[in-house]
Amino acid sequence: MGTRQIELKAFGFGLSAAIAVITILCWVAAIIFPTYQATHNWLMLFSAAEAGSLRNLIEGVINAVIASWIIAVIFTVIYNRTAKG
Repeated sequence: MGTRQIELKAFGFGLSAAIAVITILCWVAAIIFPTYQATHNWLMLFSAAEAGSLRNLIEGVINAVIASWIIAVIFTVIYNRTAKG
C-alpha cells in the first residue's frame, strides 16, 4: 500500500486560510474584549502594532499567510521524504 503525498499547493492554501481566519477572529475578540490577553498574545506573533488596530489586522494577516506558507513548504518536504518509508 503506497503512502499518499501531501500536495504543497492544497496544504499551503488550507493552512494559510485557517491561520488567517484565526488571526481575524482574535483581532475581533481583541476589539470586543480589550483586556483578554490570549487574543493579544496571538496577534503579537504576527504584528508589533497595537492589538485591535487596523494596522495590526493587516500586518497580522499578511505575516500569518507568509508564515503559513513557510511552514507548509517545510512540513510538506519533510513529510513527503520521510513517508516514502
